[in-house]
Amino acid sequence: MQPDWQTEDGAVQLYCGDVLEILPGLDPESVDCILADPPYSSGGLHKAARSRSINDKYVTSGATIQYSEFSGDARDQRSWTRWCAEWMRDCLTLARPNRYLLSFCDWRQLPGLVDAIQWADWTWNGIIPWDKGDGARAGNTSMFRHQCEYVAWGTKGGTAGYKDRSGPWPGVVRCTVVSPNDRDHQSEKPVEILQELLACCLTGESVLDPFMGSGSTGVAAVSRGLRFIGIELDRSHFATAVKRIKAELGRMSLFEPVVKTSTKSLFGSP
Repeated sequence: MQPDWQTEDGAVQLYCGDVLEILPGLDPESVDCILADPPYSSGGLHKAARSRSINDKYVTSGATIQYSEFSGDARDQRSWTRWCAEWMRDCLTLARPNRYLLSFCDWRQLPGLVDAIQWADWTWNGIIPWDKGDGARAGNTSMFRHQCEYVAWGTKGGTAGYKDRSGPWPGVVRCTVVSPNDRDHQSEKPVEILQELLACCLTGESVLDPFMGSGSTGVAAVSRGLRFIGIELDRSHFATAVKRIKAELGRMSLFEPVVKTSTKSLFGSP
């Protein structure tokens, strides 16, 4: 399987398509960390609510900014959990022994995500809360603030023998959300958080993001000197990810040799 866009040395490889179709075509035991931010499918309690547009579900009422839509966000929890187990099982084949899986979710989907990790035969090792600060969304004055999202993490087997790692790392990450005026994607994660999570990787190791979105994980990986494989279904978001990762490669080339790139003609010139 050939990437739709890649650097000449293959250190960055980006695919535009369905994750369940692309993952089986990648090389087994070639990845050191899977850092995923799948669609949460948690924007409503009932099918009608979940099936609303992304902007209707997640953009604050009265906001003028409209983001490009993304698919896969209308599953109920049972089907969402099954779907997660499928792509996580494919990722298990791609991971090297003792390497990492980290996946974002919100409080609604946390139980299902933890089940999926274990069904896919990863070893579940814990949860990392992302504290978004006191400005996080609150329902009303009778509720506790929904101040955290979560990263459930596991490994392919155990982590014994990892004497070369620089951890232990913080069990909580703290950063405000990306400002709506600065986002390229409705559910865009701060690059700073992703950089912190990728501390589990050594320079030159490989990171896979099965739901690349606008490319934030790719930017974080490149900035840390890591190889990166990204998958994104939506062509508009794919094009944004290419643009952002190219910009980060350009920024890094101010201090290192220039990295040449290539792309399929479908997505324009590199």
